[in-house]
Amino acid sequence: MIESAPLLLSSDGYNLSRSVRLRSSATAYFERTPASAGSLTAWTWSGWVKRGALGVESMLFSAGTGGANPRSLLSFNVTTNTLDFGDNATGSLWYELITTQVFRDPAAWYHIVAVYDSANVTSTDRMRLYVNGIRITSFSTASYPIISTSSVTNTAIVHRIGRYAGGAETAYFDGCIAEVNFIGGQALTPTSFGEFNLYNQWIPKKYAGTYGTNGFYLNFLNNSASTATTIGKDSSGLGNNWTPNNISVTAGSTYDSMTDVPTLTSATAANYAVLNPLIPSSALTNGNLNAPSLSFNATATQQVNSGKWYCEFTLNGGSSYNYFLGVYTPDLSTSYAAMGLCNGGNSPNIFSCNTNTNGTVTQPTGSRPTQPAVIGLKLDIGAGSIEFLVNGTVNGSITGITNWQSGKDWVFFASQYTSTFGYQPLSANFGQQPFANSPPSGYVALNTFNL
Repeated sequence: MIESAPLLLSSDGYNLSRSVRLRSSATAYFERTPASAGSLTAWTWSGWVKRGALGVESMLFSAGTGGANPRSLLSFNVTTNTLDFGDNATGSLWYELITTQVFRDPAAWYHIVAVYDSANVTSTDRMRLYVNGIRITSFSTASYPIISTSSVTNTAIVHRIGRYAGGAETAYFDGCIAEVNFIGGQALTPTSFGEFNLYNQWIPKKYAGTYGTNGFYLNFLNNSASTATTIGKDSSGLGNNWTPNNISVTAGSTYDSMTDVPTLTSATAANYAVLNPLIPSSALTNGNLNAPSLSFNATATQQVNSGKWYCEFTLNGGSSYNYFLGVYTPDLSTSYAAMGLCNGGNSPNIFSCNTNTNGTVTQPTGSRPTQPAVIGLKLDIGAGSIEFLVNGTVNGSITGITNWQSGKDWVFFASQYTSTFGYQPLSANFGQQPFANSPPSGYVALNTFNL
């Protein structure tokens, strides 16, 4: 179980409120082709990223001609989850840094800074990587540019965020991205974009410098439409807007304008729980909010031991399915309170189950809901109760859970474990998207501000 450490407010009051989710399953990415080249020997890319699906090549930023060379990239490796920063404007010499450090925490926001500085007299300073304010110095591969070698990035060719821009490989990034800055003509350090607070946590800071010819700043705040002048708008003042591809701002489980951010901004904008991809037997996708049409047992990445909490699971499949949704305690692994929804073997095919909780079960009424259906979960730890809502209406509960109520950690979970009645996809929402139904009064979303 992963429990995120609380993030603290910026010392200068700078807090983020919006990120964008890139769904690899939807082939989502941003694209821009500069009209002319900028500086080719010095540039800085800065962005905050929260990984979704693991085990896939995940491109954060790239530039290329469509062939294998020349190309430039910044990505997570498909098999090792290391960070890869490479460039080969010459078409024959490949300059590359591959970290030995791995990055596979699904609950964490990472601040990544990549610096190209080929005119630097120190060869090992000509390409630099920083994560969360710290320079990375341990690499499995380290090949640096010849002095003053031109980069592919910042030339008048296609640039992409979230997808590879060279060759046939697509390498879509899966997860959330926030606060992206690109500075042309300057080799900066992370302190231009972040700072350590009094608790030695790395937090965002507003960039206050100039951007260069092709520089840009994407804060993803305008989510009124999915266009280059709204969600892809450049807020640097230069008008270097980015065209979004397959990014949705239509309400529902595919909505990609998130309030999942790396700061403790408010009760509705903070680092949100997602499903943990390190636990289920099948891969999660779409920023770890979607489970596939396979067997899985996924838990939230944040656990709670007091308060009132609300989340939703959207059942996205067809007429045959078999789900269990509820809460359990990690230290009492056989103790859980859940609602089951399945195709057969039970009457009326929707039921609550109560294992080792000493609680009172109020069985749901009616038959299993037609999909798509939204199942809301109301967890009141003080009262030792969980209520299940079907499309906004309470329909089943387990109350008086006393033997693991006080002092225990409670964790939301979803599972699908048998093919007898069919596998169907499921989407989780802990509040980083608009809820389909308004949370009951007094219940809050599962994020680090509310913990």
